[in-house]
Amino acid sequence: ISWAALVLLGADDLRSPAPQFLFWFVTIQVGFGSIIRDMNDVAHDKLKGLVTLPIYVGVDRTISILHSINLASILLVIPFVGLNPKSWMFELAAGVILYKAFLLWQVQRKQQQQIWTQYLNILTCLLIFILTCLLY
Repeated sequence: ISWAALVLLGADDLRSPAPQFLFWFVTIQVGFGSIIRDMNDVAHDKLKGLVTLPIYVGVDRTISILHSINLASILLVIPFVGLNPKSWMFELAAGVILYKAFLLWQVQRKQQQQIWTQYLNILTCLLIFILTCLLY
């Protein structure tokens, strides 16, 4: 939530739909990304006695849960613009959802490779920023 709060801190009008939508969307995507980062160090986390979602339900089930959350995150646009595919919010959400779906597919295939679980996962915030600048 603290990363998403940066959106609100930088907004000039907290009542407008854009910062509200971005706050909730970034909150879900950053939380989602934290779970992805837990997937490549399951053995280490088990050794340390940590209980992460991938340890608790297994990596395959975690990926299924994350795919569901990812797809459902498109519903965040409804209170702001409905499901209008021409809306910048819908386009931004769809672009990020496709990117995260691709990342999850790669994590499922190559769980131990940090390029997917760490580096490209963290770039989601940059992608949201770029898409917001281009589409808004």
